[in-house]
Amino acid sequence: MPVPFRSIPIVQLLHHEAAYQLINISGRLQYDDWNILDFEKGILGCDGRHYYCTNEEEQELLRPLLVLDHIMPFLRFKEAGQHYGYELFLSFPKWHLRGDPFFWAYAARCFTYDKLPMDPEAFSNKYMSIVEDLGIPYGKDEWCRIERFAAGGMSSGCVHGGFVKEAHDLLLVRLQKYT
Repeated sequence: MPVPFRSIPIVQLLHHEAAYQLINISGRLQYDDWNILDFEKGILGCDGRHYYCTNEEEQELLRPLLVLDHIMPFLRFKEAGQHYGYELFLSFPKWHLRGDPFFWAYAARCFTYDKLPMDPEAFSNKYMSIVEDLGIPYGKDEWCRIERFAAGGMSSGCVHGGFVKEAHDLLLVRLQKYT
């Protein structure tokens, strides 16, 4: 039985492009000073422990997600039905720098509509395109700072090239489980 989107932790919802966009629309309607990037930073930058709004406000913010329960059900692993690429990203690997979780969520959103199983080569090509577009030094013991991912702290916005490669390797292992 699918999991209702409104019962999924917000930190995981930020890995799903449609949920991200619906939260953004809802936030703009609910708050005069809404900024989805600030909201994302408040959640991912605090390991999911955010204090952005009350429980009532959060429920109102997530109300539009009801539509996703019907058009793109959130299935448990190995549950019958169509699975999507963002699911590969739902649990975080060990990260190096503060920007790594932001990269992870950003990359996950890019795979929201890619159906699983997915050809590993197509997956890798898309993943590498994201890495290259962001200018991350893939596989190197180097980092780059991405302003969009900056949420405070010493390595704010920094994404480590080693993390990106380790994450890619892990995602390919996870992808194999869907074949």
